[in-house]
Amino acid sequence: LPESVELCPENTPQNSPLGPLTALAQFLQSYPPDTPWLLLLACDWVGLSTASLQAGCQQLSTLPPSTDAYLPSGIKGWEPLHGFYRVATLQRTVPSTVAQGTRAFQAWLSNLTVTPWALDTAQLINCNTKQDWQHAQQKQASNRPASGG
Repeated sequence: LPESVELCPENTPQNSPLGPLTALAQFLQSYPPDTPWLLLLACDWVGLSTASLQAGCQQLSTLPPSTDAYLPSGIKGWEPLHGFYRVATLQRTVPSTVAQGTRAFQAWLSNLTVTPWALDTAQLINCNTKQDWQHAQQKQASNRPASGG
């Protein structure tokens, strides 16, 4: 990763994983409030193209000020670990939501204004095993254009 990327390790007891919303709350404790947007990406999902990510970034300036999150939608609803969030909204809502015992992103998102990001979620592959990773590599290889001679 480039030096400009700052990693924030999750501070969770081994026996009781508290989930990504709690990890986000911990991260926000040290995140600069003057940053307008935060891109949240799950490390176990692969396949997001640079072009898709750049297109999403370019759309941020066109979103209405009422937009709290810019997220793709999948089969089960919003894909909260693949999107953009207004930092002010995160800092205002995540700590209190976690303090009230909510651990589910979908429950928290139900109280926000989410603008759909037209991201093709079929390009994303959840990789939790060696077989998942091999499948992702095969899928990416089959999606590459053939080179002409």
